[in-house]
Amino acid sequence: MLFFLSANPAMPIFLKHFPVFKRFRTASIIFALSTVSMNIIISFGLVYLTKYFGHWGIQMILFPIIIGFTLGLNYFNNLEKNKTSCLF
Repeated sequence: MLFFLSANPAMPIFLKHFPVFKRFRTASIIFALSTVSMNIIISFGLVYLTKYFGHWGIQMILFPIIIGFTLGLNYFNNLEKNKTSCLF
């Protein structure tokens, strides 16, 4: 649930940065890959990581997610700052 574009208020802002003719395909692929990756991580990775590493195993999954979220957020912030203003 962390990687996909959901029905939050920022969804139109994210989608407008994708090329017009590739928006549906890009959004669908992002949703599909995020669903598959989360199912694999939760069903296989989380059980074994918490069994062998305890709470540190959860942090092994959490830190890459936080880093990816921060990089994505900074990327879209930079796109918003650098866009040319339009009068219409």
